Order: sequence, then structure tokens, then C-alpha cells
Amino acid sequence: RGTRATDSIELFPLPAWDESIGCFLTYFWMHGFRHRTAQEQARVLALQPNEGLHAFTEPTNQFDPQAIQLRSDNDVFLGYIPRYLASDAIHLLQNCSYFKVYVE
Repeated sequence: RGTRATDSIELFPLPAWDESIGCFLTYFWMHGFRHRTAQEQARVLALQPNEGLHAFTEPTNQFDPQAIQLRSDNDVFLGYIPRYLASDAIHLLQNCSYFKVYVE
């Protein structure tokens, strides 16, 4: 099978240990924006660099029980951590005292 013009490829470095800050560091595109309401999309578009987001597991998600929601400080649902990072992120969320997501 061939690819469609609407297919996309995301290339990012693997999460890596950053000795200078003492934690893992990675970059990713938040997923699920197109499925958010107009109000939620407006909040995404208003995000500022270095703004902190909150990550929550969503085990009842019927499409992906490893889904991790990203929410703003005022609890607006913004989107998801990408599936390809979810299993590692869940492990870190459940076993580490420090898990932060910031807007780049």
C-alpha cells in the first residue's frame, strides 16, 4: 500500500537523560487538537512558552487505555501525549515524584 497525501511522519529524538537538570527530557507535538472544542482549541492557541501543563492518565479511554491527557492550569483539556511516548510516560508518572510538561 502507498501513503496518502494526508499521512504525516513525526521524527523526534528519543527521550534522553539530561545530567544538567537531573531528569529525562524530550520534545513532542501534542496530539488530539482537532478533536477539541472551539473553547479548548482557543486555550491551546493561547499557550505561552514555558507554561506548565498537567498530565493525567485516562485508563477508561476506549481507544487507548494508556492515553495521557494534557490539561491547563485552569483544567481545560488540551490534548494528549503521543501514543509512542505513552507507555514510558505512564511508568514515569506512576513511579517518579517529578513529571513536568512545558510548552516549548
